[in-house]
Amino acid sequence: MLNDVHIKRLYFIGDIHGQYKKLLRLLDLLSVDLDNLESNVGHTQLVFMGNLIDSTPGVEADQLSLLQLVESLVAQNHACCLLGEDEFNAIGWATELRPGEWARAHSAHNFMQHQRFLEILGEGSDQHLYWINWFKKLPLFIDFESVSAIHACWDEPALNAIEPYLNNDNSLKEAYWGNAFDSNHALFALFETLLKGAEYPPKDESLFDITGIIPGWWRAYEQQGHVKPVVIGHYSLTGLPEAQSKNVICVDYNAAEADNPLVSFEVSLSASEPPYEFTNENNFKYVGQPDLEDVTNQGLMSLLDRQKKKFETLQDENYSEEEGFFIALLSQILCKDWNPLALTDLNTCREAYSDYQQGAFLFAKYADVGLLGAYLYLCQSIGIGLEINNGKQKCARVAWKLIKQAKESGIK
Repeated sequence: MLNDVHIKRLYFIGDIHGQYKKLLRLLDLLSVDLDNLESNVGHTQLVFMGNLIDSTPGVEADQLSLLQLVESLVAQNHACCLLGEDEFNAIGWATELRPGEWARAHSAHNFMQHQRFLEILGEGSDQHLYWINWFKKLPLFIDFESVSAIHACWDEPALNAIEPYLNNDNSLKEAYWGNAFDSNHALFALFETLLKGAEYPPKDESLFDITGIIPGWWRAYEQQGHVKPVVIGHYSLTGLPEAQSKNVICVDYNAAEADNPLVSFEVSLSASEPPYEFTNENNFKYVGQPDLEDVTNQGLMSLLDRQKKKFETLQDENYSEEEGFFIALLSQILCKDWNPLALTDLNTCREAYSDYQQGAFLFAKYADVGLLGAYLYLCQSIGIGLEINNGKQKCARVAWKLIKQAKESGIK
């Protein structure tokens, strides 16, 4: 299904719901140059998971600009776009089965969900009908070499059952659109499963979406054994994006809400020898994404800094003669035994580590080997930014030597 055999990277992009500006910012983050698409590094293809339209009331959106951009990317073979539940519902709203009878009921509730889209395009206008026809051409699923993608639920029995109704590109044949909304026709239940998610009995670790439905189908999916991993949208998850399992990844984190990010997930085809597993959560990409390692590092440094400040309250401003002697020894030991930068000039070495000398003195005087070793290791790995072979062992050895000297100097 790839448009270009040279494509090496896929970015699966979650439900957008008219958030055009969020998409622009995400594409910029992914280094997608809209002014020169051929220059995009790494032979990248975007995969939109559906639900492009129907934004949240009261939240700024630009559904028309979004549709035009996605359509352009698809037309130029730089993207694929799946049929989502909202596009499916839009088709039903605009499909008149008989005079005055619509495939999707024109109820007040359904109108409220779809109102902004209809107001922007003008219900029944040429522009409205243009986009409805475009929605009809969207594939229900895409099967790539290493991963598959569908809006809500990869259900093999349902996919096998719906195959006779589909075109070669996995879009629904025109003759069957009315049947898809007929609760007495087999297509109705198939679309309910594939675009809304099969419901399984509750389990202790099941995940809830915003409607309270338990989309636990992927647990049954994984129990089938060696299955191809699948990317989904639909479920409006919350919190930090994370893998739900090794074979199912969801990229919908409710971007319809103003404060929520539009989330994507990167799959490198060159590194996706079967079986591909969604084990690297760093493959999530979104604007405002925190560096979790940096967050933890800052927390560790903050903890030690608090401890250091407590020690400072115990320390007189004027050093005793013994303390002055120990500080001179400490400076030599830091340069000779610690020296993570491997400096050879003594004066340069002392200057480079001067910011850490006071802390090392306080931890040597008031703490134990473990805390002092931790201080030196964090200064080395976070403060200086170096990871050294056996770095923790080396820092512990230096801490041991400093504690010993502190005791011999009479300050501990």
